[in-house]
Amino acid sequence: MIKIHNITKTYNKGTTKVEALKGVSCSIENGEMVALMGASGSGKSTLLSLIGGLDKFDSGSISIDEENISELSAQKLADFRRDKIGFVFQQFNLIPTLSIIENVMLPLLPIKMKKVECYQAAREVIEKVGLRPREKHLPGELSGGEQQRVAIARALINKPKIILADEPTGDLDSKTGAKILDLLMTLNKKEKVTIIIATHDNKVAEVAKRKIILKDGEAVKL
Repeated sequence: MIKIHNITKTYNKGTTKVEALKGVSCSIENGEMVALMGASGSGKSTLLSLIGGLDKFDSGSISIDEENISELSAQKLADFRRDKIGFVFQQFNLIPTLSIIENVMLPLLPIKMKKVECYQAAREVIEKVGLRPREKHLPGELSGGEQQRVAIARALINKPKIILADEPTGDLDSKTGAKILDLLMTLNKKEKVTIIIATHDNKVAEVAKRKIILKDGEAVKL
């Protein structure tokens, strides 16, 4: 499903060039739950953003469902992210002035669905993450774990084939983090969603079926 071939990525920081990725190649099958591991600066977040089409790589190729995402126009790339990818970040990125259900509905706005259909779709995914009684609350009225569940519901709203999670438990205590991992595991098993988790935490990686380990921008174990 996801084929990554010889990806390189260099960032310019002032007069210094930083090689974030140095010819990384790997593949991830449909329905897999994979841990992308490595220390801070190893390139895992960079690779995650490239898979999701949030950034452009220097050379190599990434194909998803046999479609080379580097060849997509800006509009088609935006459609690809909307239709196939769900993003979950360490920072919840919720809009504080919007209710939970309004935050979850946001990815539907470009589709121009009817308002009643947007609410219905949002309620369905909020139900999946166990927050239906809290749908009218503001993010600030929820715990960290609940806010992360809202972020996961937002990632699910367009029924993506792939969820990219960047340190999704990094800002949570161990008990709450375990609940988030249980939720992601359930989505992987029941919904058959492909899940890629970038993490440096071995306990998080243990829930994955496979580990891809990055070190200094290179894949050292597949």
